[in-house]
Amino acid sequence: MKDTTDISTPSLTVEPPVLAKAKANSEDFITIQAIVKNDRGTALNNQRVLFSLSTLHATFQEVATQKFVGTTDASGTVTVHLMSNDLEKGTLTVTVVDDADNPQSQSVLRVYEFIEDLALGIGCAIETDRAKADGFEQNCVAVSLRSAGRPLAYSTINASVDGMGIFATTGDNQAQAMTDSRGVARFYLIDGNNLPEDVQFSAYYKQARWLQAGLAVAFAEAPLNASN
Repeated sequence: MKDTTDISTPSLTVEPPVLAKAKANSEDFITIQAIVKNDRGTALNNQRVLFSLSTLHATFQEVATQKFVGTTDASGTVTVHLMSNDLEKGTLTVTVVDDADNPQSQSVLRVYEFIEDLALGIGCAIETDRAKADGFEQNCVAVSLRSAGRPLAYSTINASVDGMGIFATTGDNQAQAMTDSRGVARFYLIDGNNLPEDVQFSAYYKQARWLQAGLAVAFAEAPLNASN
């Protein structure tokens, strides 16, 4: 039952009181606690507390949305966990509300930030270069993903190429591949001219779009057909 022994405006405290940070990897999280008391300092249980996030990708571990309503326990506390899969900085708004979500307290704001997970890495290397620019012969680029030195298997990588180059698997200037058990994906390119092509790769491991790499792939001039 909701504690109604005090009809004054609830006092709301949010911990931590300073900027909170976590890695943007959909695994690490920020723990937030809201404590509700009356004006005598007595904890109020069964109070509804609304948590709202200002950024696009951050969600609550408890529910994958930007808003969550929790209920205080006997200590007047409700705990939530913030997580994200993208680099972003935003504001968490916390308010005690009634059953219709009307504010019953002053809102408390806390700044949160999700930062790069330096344990995640991407690398690319040319395995086959200087294929003939005849629209058939292929160059090959291997792209690897790792986390703390370990391969990231079965993760999606997107690729794009400038100029006249295309990927053999799609016949287009964009392609997608999944890393194998060793954390490596391979992309095969063909071209109709012998100019270097700029290829860019983006790793979408748990939507961590900030994993990016690129290189230039060279094609050799195709020999002209001998005339009769």
